[in-house]
Amino acid sequence: MRRAFSSAVFLLALVAFGCEKETSPPPANLAAEAEGLNALLASDPVASALEDVEYLVDQERPVHASEQLVSTVIPASTRYRETIDAFAVETSEGRRIKRRLSRALSAREEALTRYATAIGRGAVEDLELAVTFRAQREAEEELLAVQDALLALASGTAP
Repeated sequence: MRRAFSSAVFLLALVAFGCEKETSPPPANLAAEAEGLNALLASDPVASALEDVEYLVDQERPVHASEQLVSTVIPASTRYRETIDAFAVETSEGRRIKRRLSRALSAREEALTRYATAIGRGAVEDLELAVTFRAQREAEEELLAVQDALLALASGTAP
């Protein structure tokens, strides 16, 4: 009887001490989800397309730049966001980070649409451009923050 009691106490102690710490690495599928989303994020087609738009703006051809945004860049951004949205995730953390990424991509699309409207009129007020640039910058900063979070999740170093 005493031996059974000692064994039970020992097992309870092991369980109790094991439950106190939650330092286990993320589930393997979370790391795979993070790696997959990060790979998709690395294939963003918008960054290189925006270089062409900025070249047109620098050449004082804002109306052409606006047309390129509307006909090429914004549709590519939408297709890219839809690809991210279609990426299958199973973990709650994976769903959370995917929603965050999708919101950042949507914010970038909205900023690009506002930018296309602003430069499409030709002469643009500085304040109007400043507002669109700020929205683009904030969206890009959030995309970078999501990428950092994905890298941390993939490597198992996320808090």
